Amino acid sequence: MIKLFIFGINGKMGTALQQCAPSHSVEIVGGFGRQNNFTVYNNIEDIACEFDCIIDFSSAQCLDDILKLSSQRNKPVVLASTGHTKQQLNMIKKHSKNFAVLQSSNMSLGITVLLKLIQITSQMLPDFDLEIIETHHNMKHDVPSGTAKMMFEQAYTNNNNLKACLGRAKKNGKRLFHQATIHSIRGGTFVGEHKAIYFGQNQTISLTHSAQNRDIFAQGAIKAAQFIVDKSNGLFSMFDCLLPTTT
Repeated sequence: MIKLFIFGINGKMGTALQQCAPSHSVEIVGGFGRQNNFTVYNNIEDIACEFDCIIDFSSAQCLDDILKLSSQRNKPVVLASTGHTKQQLNMIKKHSKNFAVLQSSNMSLGITVLLKLIQITSQMLPDFDLEIIETHHNMKHDVPSGTAKMMFEQAYTNNNNLKACLGRAKKNGKRLFHQATIHSIRGGTFVGEHKAIYFGQNQTISLTHSAQNRDIFAQGAIKAAQFIVDKSNGLFSMFDCLLPTTT
């Protein structure tokens, strides 16, 4: 049975992981957080439990501690938090040369499929206009969402002329050729929805993923941990997890 150590153990996703773990043959042996309703540590130097993999659902601010613990214990990491700076992304890439890291802004298996569909659609229909719409609860900080950024990146992979535009205001109201506009909506307790709409001549294609609860992210993170636990080093994505023979 794989043993997991969780950063952000007392957050919403940490709670979801605790609920999902028993049915996925993994054991949570410890966590890093602010409260003490679990085997929780506030200093990585105090962590005494043994584990096989680290899952991060905390924040970009914890990255130094996460990579330090990974190095000290020689363990792989699943990074599911968002908002990393360019400098932090370089740190992750450097770390992956010696330790296995799977990084994704969205751990949902459905989102992984959506991203693949965007990659294919953008390759086949490069002249269609693309609009990306992401909707989340009113407590989400980053705009646009990390998933929306991944959606654009998949489209950009097959169209190097594509430019991202955040929102549509008067100063950038008119659509430009090869422009993808990302719209961010925030409200209530909505878990999350991502939509890519392709507009062509007299036809429209809409690709949508809706998250109905947070369990889907926890389940994806566990699957990622099961995939990466025997890897010695390298930087992986959810594509590698779901399509190990083709990516």
